[in-house]
Amino acid sequence: MKEKLYRDEMVEKLSTPESLNEYMKVIRFHVWPIITVFLLVVSSAYLWISARNDLLYIKSAAEVKGGVLTCYVKEEYYNDIINNIDEITVGILVDNELEDVCDNGIVISETPDELQEGEINPYVMHIADLYYFEWMYEIKCSVDIDDGVYPVVIYRQNHSLFDRRSDNED
Repeated sequence: MKEKLYRDEMVEKLSTPESLNEYMKVIRFHVWPIITVFLLVVSSAYLWISARNDLLYIKSAAEVKGGVLTCYVKEEYYNDIINNIDEITVGILVDNELEDVCDNGIVISETPDELQEGEINPYVMHIADLYYFEWMYEIKCSVDIDDGVYPVVIYRQNHSLFDRRSDNED
């Protein structure tokens, strides 16, 4: 026996436009202002977050040799760094704690280098998520830490989320 696609009973009940209200939930007028306010709040939050450009937080890696920290960043971060070079701080991660090591005297290369095989420590490439034949910039500064490879974070110094100095002054 052939099954029917629609129930005969429902077809009979929905045969007139007036009977549609019985089966369809219609959003009442008093709900629309709530929906409108919700959509305005969500869209405003989205625009505010997408328009904010003061957050700068780049994870990378650095190699320290003879008191000079050399950090490598991808080409895509260059404009963010160079536009805020006076406010940039480089911090190393030690036991999941961020310690500032460079907050002045930071120098970034003017032109990118294409990363060649054997040019930098492979572990630095792993931490910084760099690949051979990718364009990257070098950031250098003088530090007073032991030689080695460190995971680093490059961030804007005056951003309240990362400004721990005000907590330590008390």
